[in-house]
Amino acid sequence: MDSRTRFFLWAVPLAGMLVLVAALTSRRGPGVPAESKATPRTPSAPAAALVSASAAPRPQAAPEKTVAAESEVARVRSTYQNYRTAVATGNTTLAKAILPVLTKDRGVAVRLAEEDLAQAPSDFDRTVARKVLEGLR
Repeated sequence: MDSRTRFFLWAVPLAGMLVLVAALTSRRGPGVPAESKATPRTPSAPAAALVSASAAPRPQAAPEKTVAAESEVARVRSTYQNYRTAVATGNTTLAKAILPVLTKDRGVAVRLAEEDLAQAPSDFDRTVARKVLEGLR
């Protein structure tokens, strides 16, 4: 080995260690000055905000019947959206598979379809909503 190769074999790891030591020592930061005992310490604004925010009363939980009813509506809504997508894309196999699930809760599904028809922004959406409503009735 020539002297240049030996130099790099020692210099590169040594330089890496120096960079590592410099990074660790600079991470500690400068020394923190001692606090004066003559000035009283006041709480910072975020701590005061946390205290006032935790003092607010918690909202009451809804009754179990209300939660169960809304969960059921959410389940039917997601199934209705899947059925609507199947009708819109022409996927009759999927629409036929989903329809029996929707007909178990026909009242909620028909209400969702009527809302969908009333809020349809375009002709295509109105056409799809009519097909879905006819399929549910």
